[in-house]
Amino acid sequence: MDLFDSAILQLPYDGSGTCMQTGYDPETKTASFAVHMEFDMDERPAESDKVSFRVSRFISNKKTQTVDLTTLIPDGINAAESMPVPTIRGWSGSPASDRHDAAKEKTRRMMVLNTNNSLEIPVIDGVTLTGIGIVDGSLHIQIRYADILHTDNHGFLTLSDKSGNSYEEGLRKQEVGSVSWFGENHDSWEEYIFDEYPEDLTQIVLQGEFTTADPAVEGDWYVTFPLSLIQAQGN
Repeated sequence: MDLFDSAILQLPYDGSGTCMQTGYDPETKTASFAVHMEFDMDERPAESDKVSFRVSRFISNKKTQTVDLTTLIPDGINAAESMPVPTIRGWSGSPASDRHDAAKEKTRRMMVLNTNNSLEIPVIDGVTLTGIGIVDGSLHIQIRYADILHTDNHGFLTLSDKSGNSYEEGLRKQEVGSVSWFGENHDSWEEYIFDEYPEDLTQIVLQGEFTTADPAVEGDWYVTFPLSLIQAQGN
């Protein structure tokens, strides 16, 4: 279970807070969360001061799975039809991608696998392998994550040869490990880019680690209690 970044602390003072899951009882199907608050005040809280903890949505059945994608790779990996990267949602890169603006500009000029030629190979519920091919000498592998605004589906790929030698994303030429953009129905396309890979592409071993969940449950739940019940900790 995950409160999906919807937990809000309403305080009578300027401050901030965090919330994280601390446990789960499978017998009662009860999840426990811990709330940590930091706020500034010069005096002890007044008897009338209160704090409210509010949640507007949560996701459940959240799980992380490691999947061997090697058997899903189609026979023959060749130069692929590409297209300019659509409006960028995000990207990742190697430490050589120094400045934010420079990395963004480089990513904006990239070419990615054409989504009109999608493979549409289901991996697990919410994750689809949509393309694999060579673009500008780099190996591109494209994944679509379904409805991420309501599920937070995401993941990453690892590439190695059959001897176990690992290949890092965006190691030399592109310096961009992956790039993502939104499609229809809040789906997110993510393209993973490997500048180094085995000369014999039949020796590729491809694995993915994916985190998925059921669609978010929307609502408005809150609890309000006197701030004086909280015992301050620390200096």
